[in-house]
Amino acid sequence: MTSDASDTRHPDIAFATSEPLTIGIEEEFLLVESGDLATVAPRADELLDSDWRTIASPGGWLKAELLRCSIELATAPNASLAQVDVDLRALRDAIAERAAAANVAAIGIGLHPDLRVDDDLVTPTDAHRAIADLHTRVGTLADQSTHGIHVHVGMPSLDDAVRVTDALAACAPVFVALSANSPIDQARRAPWRTARSEIQRRMLWAGPTPRCANPADYRAVHALHQLENPGDQRFLWEVAPVPALGTVEVRSFDSTHDPRVPIAMAALVQGIAALVLDGGEITRPAESIERHNRWSAMEFGTRARFLVAGHDAPVDVADVIRELVDRVRPHAEELGSAPALDVIDDLLATPRADALIEAFESGGVPALLEYCRIRPGALDHGDT
Repeated sequence: MTSDASDTRHPDIAFATSEPLTIGIEEEFLLVESGDLATVAPRADELLDSDWRTIASPGGWLKAELLRCSIELATAPNASLAQVDVDLRALRDAIAERAAAANVAAIGIGLHPDLRVDDDLVTPTDAHRAIADLHTRVGTLADQSTHGIHVHVGMPSLDDAVRVTDALAACAPVFVALSANSPIDQARRAPWRTARSEIQRRMLWAGPTPRCANPADYRAVHALHQLENPGDQRFLWEVAPVPALGTVEVRSFDSTHDPRVPIAMAALVQGIAALVLDGGEITRPAESIERHNRWSAMEFGTRARFLVAGHDAPVDVADVIRELVDRVRPHAEELGSAPALDVIDDLLATPRADALIEAFESGGVPALLEYCRIRPGALDHGDT
């Protein structure tokens, strides 16, 4: 990807060139001690060759995260979701193998079920320290034991990125419902199927995407951002353009032990983006409706009921999701990613948060984390 500063419509926003509809996935994992899963393992540096540097691995990279007890993988961008799937599994295997060698377990879950973060857990790099200082200033550091999945989709221009961002933001409550995987917080049942999403919602610089229905709206928000953060081109909204990469990034998804889930979410994101680039529209509802739907998604996951224009009563989110999948499937078929969408039916039939609650109620935090452990070669929980 290379920077293209010649876009005269946005002379102050250098948007990198990117192959349209390429996909890259980032996943964040919790690290705990293998011999005592209830104890975090602030030893990510041992998995990164005793340093905090990024490690190149087949198909992508392994990277440090905000906390010393977390690690991230990032797949190389690719137009083929099947290849991204291969790369993601290889990177997961690399993390699991490196963790096992250090007597550490890597866990795929949206939120540590019983942890309050302090300064001692912050990764000792300037970049991570700056983020932690900001969290400390606004009182949110203690909650930052969150782990998510981020999906990047390549965009041909900033104008296209803004249009796709608005469409994906309209679907964000659906993403929250589908990926809900953090129902335990502070060692008790949370009032949410995704406590991580509730924490993200409260972050001043992140949370739901502002309404930028056209490039002029985005440019106005960007200009205000530059007043306080000169040179910082990136927003950490739930869905946002990433000018430096030439992508749109979706950050709505909870981390999970099941490698099929990030691929299914990427297929859905890619299909929505393709629909919009082909001239289709997905319009954001009124702010009050979007707020209701997000709240319902956080609380009930795939059992949520959404307010939908044209309906006199709330609609099961499963029906909303199936309609969306049907709409994007032709685009996914053209891209070769349609098979990954089939996993969504499984997510609707067997909500992941239910299994986490069952594990927690049967054996507490250790049983929950054991259920969510990442294992080399695992396809889903039934294979572990």
